[in-house]
Amino acid sequence: MQRIEFLGATGIGKTSLLNIIFSSRTNDDHWLTIDEAKIRIANSMDDDFPVLSRRSLIKYGILKKKHKIWADEILHKYEKPAIETCLPLYYSFINEVLMAFALKNIANPVNKFNHIAYSISLFKKLAFLDYFKKDYAVIFDEFIIHNIPITSDIQLLNKLFKKNDELKTRILPKAIIYCKSSLEENYNRRNKRIKSGTILFIDKNLSDENLNMSCKINLEEAEKKAVVMQELGVPVLSVGMEED
Repeated sequence: MQRIEFLGATGIGKTSLLNIIFSSRTNDDHWLTIDEAKIRIANSMDDDFPVLSRRSLIKYGILKKKHKIWADEILHKYEKPAIETCLPLYYSFINEVLMAFALKNIANPVNKFNHIAYSISLFKKLAFLDYFKKDYAVIFDEFIIHNIPITSDIQLLNKLFKKNDELKTRILPKAIIYCKSSLEENYNRRNKRIKSGTILFIDKNLSDENLNMSCKINLEEAEKKAVVMQELGVPVLSVGMEED
């Protein structure tokens, strides 16, 4: 799988840009969402399906709104063997992620557990996609590089990849779309969401000062990760996320 990831501060507009990209696709563009990739995988299965099976309906483009649900149902039986086969390939990296969270100053233990559980779920998703060995170009608005804290540590990454070159190939995406903005722009965007009621969970109950600090930290972290990806040879496309 050729993975392309978005990178950028919280609330900067990654998902909005992703939606614009997919809505403007032409027949010459072959980028897929994760759901589209799973539908293609489900359609490629060699199992013996009856004529009016879910796979047949997907193949002939019938009831397209149900294709995602049917694809999940078709692929469900492959989840366990996929995790058992491919997740161990990431164990050395996951161990470093767990150590990073153990050292991270997160006062609420429930929040720390949720961060760890979410991180593990990303690697399970990656292992699941690896299992089918498809050469699709799949774009993620938020995935490994954006969400995993150690991807900003160039020394640690070089140490891990020196020991395991295959791990480097698996962890690093084919390209990064780096969404950036000024601190003022990011603050205004997130504050606007709060006032409109479309609030991000992490922004709930934040004071203006804490929101500004959160924006600053997120922007700096995203910029650092973009630099690290470039140093590791990943092509990075920078996109300014001004409101206009």
